[in-house]
Amino acid sequence: MGRVMRNEEKPLKIGVPARGAFRQFVNVSYDSDKSETYVTGFSIQVFEAAVKKVNYSLSYVFIPYNGTDDDLVADVHNKV
Repeated sequence: MGRVMRNEEKPLKIGVPARGAFRQFVNVSYDSDKSETYVTGFSIQVFEAAVKKVNYSLSYVFIPYNGTDDDLVADVHNKV
């Protein structure tokens, strides 16, 4: 299960759709009791498996995004 990490210094920020139509690929959920956001799904599993194969430590954080794909691309381009 992909957990949003908060304590890493300068992690790779990965925007994920918070309201996707295909939740089996990426699903964002929030546990109000623990105040934690969880990102799960097939795409997350593939990414995490690939990260385990690299020869160095890669810190990353999943950032839930509540906009369109075009908005996400524009925000990345504009470094928002």
